[in-house]
Amino acid sequence: SLDFGAQDPRAAAPPRAIQIGNEGRRELEVADVGVDGQDARSFTIASSCNGVRIRPGLACPLLVQFKPDRVGPHAATVVIRARDIKESLSVSLRGEGTAAPVARLSANSIDFGEVEIGASASGQVTLRNDGSAPLTATALATEGDSDFRILRDGCRSVALAPGASCMVELRFAPSAAVGKQARLLVH
Repeated sequence: SLDFGAQDPRAAAPPRAIQIGNEGRRELEVADVGVDGQDARSFTIASSCNGVRIRPGLACPLLVQFKPDRVGPHAATVVIRARDIKESLSVSLRGEGTAAPVARLSANSIDFGEVEIGASASGQVTLRNDGSAPLTATALATEGDSDFRILRDGCRSVALAPGASCMVELRFAPSAAVGKQARLLVH
């Protein structure tokens, strides 16, 4: 069996390999490889061995990928049929679709440009939940130079549904004429 474990429904798990080996004395021809079962649509063959002739002592790697279509347990079976062999071979597949929040900021950086001492500039960043479960930002803070601060926080302790967003406004008020930088931390 092949267990993919927990996987967010929005993304595919990395492919996992099943080796189709030939332990016989003659060449083995793979006639057909498919996925059967109630959750077959959540498992795909990323690299098939259909039509491959496997020499004795060698193997063909079959790559299977899991991308759940919903939250919850998933199960299916890889069915391998070979020419001149009456019974097909099967490998059971399992995986769990799990909901998870994914925080995304609208910008990797904000350039406030040149700001005179005594003046200030502001910029906005959007926090978006690209996940499949609610996201709550319990704390937002700036780290680095104290000339940067959060002016308005529309995200703190707000439960963002999947696809929802909120806005944070940042302020830069330089105290000296040197380059400054800070980071916005989302917890």
